[in-house]
Amino acid sequence: MEGKDNASLASLPSRRNIVRRIDILLLPLLTICYGLQFYDKAVLGSATIFGILDDLELATVSGGKRDLSRYSAATAAFYYGYVGAVIPASFLAQRLRPNYFLGGAIFLWGFIVLLTPAIASWQGLIAQRVFLGAVESTVSPGFLLVTRRFWTRQEMPMRVGVWYSATGLFSVFSGLVNYGLGTRSHPGIATWKTLFLVPGFLTVFFGAVVLLFLPPEPARDAVIKVPGYNTFSPAEREAMLRATRLEALGRESDKWEWSQVLEALCDYKVWIYFLLATAIYVCNGGVTVFGPLLIKSFGYSSTRAILLQTPGGAVTVVAILLACWMSLRFRNARLLILALSCLPVILGAALIWAPSVNWQKHQAMPLIGYYLLPAFGAPYVMLLSSLAANVAGTTKASFAAGAVFVGYNVGNIASAYILLPSEASVHYATTWKIIISMMCASIGLAGILAGAMTWENRRRDKRAERDGSSVPPTPVEGQQEKKLDSDAGLNKDVEATSSDAAAAVEQRDLTDWQNKAFRYVL
Repeated sequence: MEGKDNASLASLPSRRNIVRRIDILLLPLLTICYGLQFYDKAVLGSATIFGILDDLELATVSGGKRDLSRYSAATAAFYYGYVGAVIPASFLAQRLRPNYFLGGAIFLWGFIVLLTPAIASWQGLIAQRVFLGAVESTVSPGFLLVTRRFWTRQEMPMRVGVWYSATGLFSVFSGLVNYGLGTRSHPGIATWKTLFLVPGFLTVFFGAVVLLFLPPEPARDAVIKVPGYNTFSPAEREAMLRATRLEALGRESDKWEWSQVLEALCDYKVWIYFLLATAIYVCNGGVTVFGPLLIKSFGYSSTRAILLQTPGGAVTVVAILLACWMSLRFRNARLLILALSCLPVILGAALIWAPSVNWQKHQAMPLIGYYLLPAFGAPYVMLLSSLAANVAGTTKASFAAGAVFVGYNVGNIASAYILLPSEASVHYATTWKIIISMMCASIGLAGILAGAMTWENRRRDKRAERDGSSVPPTPVEGQQEKKLDSDAGLNKDVEATSSDAAAAVEQRDLTDWQNKAFRYVL
């Protein structure tokens, strides 16, 4: 019997080959669609210097000073819609097939973006942004669910980093497109209106692509099956199942378990992840919400301000991929990398704030500081990969992801109000004080989380040693590749993990609290 099991294990495809196929299939879809989500949000910032503020009365004059409170409200409206819909979106993502759920939502938000040029008042823009935020709230929890289903915990950080780095890639792409549109005449239509047409049409198209070509899960085929591209053989599916068993992540379930929701509410990790997401995304205001206006205040023209945004996107990509590479190079260091990647943001905020520098005469210094701000994408990616690896139980993981994206939106809402036009003479001191404080808070929260999970792992190890537990502990990061043979698929060491006890764990939708074999990844 043992020989038969070993023969069946040896016949399974190589995990390396399977991951290569998954990467080719999913990463382009996830990356492009996540980039379009950023494009749809960020285009409003570019529109501010091409007439939308005056045309929709988003900027008013009060007491001889320009008041941007309506624009701030329109920016925040997106996140009010998002925060109100993200928990239900997490629930639907679990219950519905991801290709139908995500494809339909992406198509709908593209259509909403296409309607933007028809808006004639600031009230209409606020209403439209609420609906747009509600629909786009489906993307992040849906993408995180897809990532959990197809990649292992060790593989997640780089894959999350790749699709999230699309925010930087599309910052460059959208900046170039918006610059091109802004420098051309458009008879019969305001320039700012043309900026929304490109992301709208692209999003509608890719919504259809996701719906038709994305496999719902490893065990199911896409609507349109392309052999060798988006279909998997029975042996490949069995190999993916065994990789999931190896990590004791449990079975994915489409049933909503209220007991897991209660557990998530009582779990300190979920609250820390929520606070981290909030703190990190308060920094978004200096990059996305007020980015073009900030660069213009350094002494650059409107069109040049759009073009000068693009290097910030490149910084985002480099910072995220560097952080992900470091997480692969240095095992159990995600939270340490999260903390370290907050430091460039702190430096950037300090350079812009420097009161002794005349922005009009020394434009380079605040611009360099501005280019360091987008590095805040790196700690957020480390947060997402840590969340995906350390919260088990389908409902609990979905709820925790929803909580993180609520924090993401709370931070974004706050970011819409942190720049005070009256502080231009002191380089918007309040803005940069808040950003520096939030980054320092992120460093502290990451340290608390790392210490707590280390203590819990040691406690579980001692209990397993004392009780002689029959369920082998989940491999800590860095040991998994000893279980997975890069050339022959799964080697004999996996046989222990594929025991009856481990299989029983895999067949149950256990949370990280319930499954005592679970070990947290730092």
